[in-house]
Amino acid sequence: MDTNNSVPNTYQVAPVKSNTVYYLLFGIVIMAFLAVGGILFFNKDKVLPNNSGASISSVKITESPIVKKVFQGKLTLKSMGGGVVEVWADAQGADIISYDVLISYDKNSTELLKTETSLSDFSTLNQDLVSGVAITGFRSPSSIINHNWQGIKILTLTFKAKVKTTAQVVEQIGKRTSKFIDKQTKAYYPEGSSIGISQ
Repeated sequence: MDTNNSVPNTYQVAPVKSNTVYYLLFGIVIMAFLAVGGILFFNKDKVLPNNSGASISSVKITESPIVKKVFQGKLTLKSMGGGVVEVWADAQGADIISYDVLISYDKNSTELLKTETSLSDFSTLNQDLVSGVAITGFRSPSSIINHNWQGIKILTLTFKAKVKTTAQVVEQIGKRTSKFIDKQTKAYYPEGSSIGISQ
């Protein structure tokens, strides 16, 4: 009787080399990538459904409409002689709380000497522009006056002109626009006018 505890050679299993396992796993991964790539390539022209149930090709993208400025009201210049110009406003009777008036004039031959508000509860601020001036008016928060902006004088301007020239209320200078703002923050874009200035 053989008392040797060793396993006969016919029952011994040869050890698997670790490199073989790595190569096998690497091959499986490569095959998986190739399979997925093939599926995507051959199905690239098919339309996939979206969440709404409609095909992507049938979904229309519409652009937002461009909001155009609607001209409402008017700004009128009236010459009073001696370089004095009055600014009259019409906002169709709206209760205006602020405004921007853009006036273009030849700054080489004309100088704006003074700006006076014609409304007791409004203050004004001038911003010098390359081709004119932007005059901003704003009503006092404590004011309870409703001026009913319909043919109302809002400003008196005094110019000094070296030669006969023209001042004009314009729609826009740069990024600034002439406009009225009412209590509901609605904007009115008034039509402008021009006037001759002489000293």
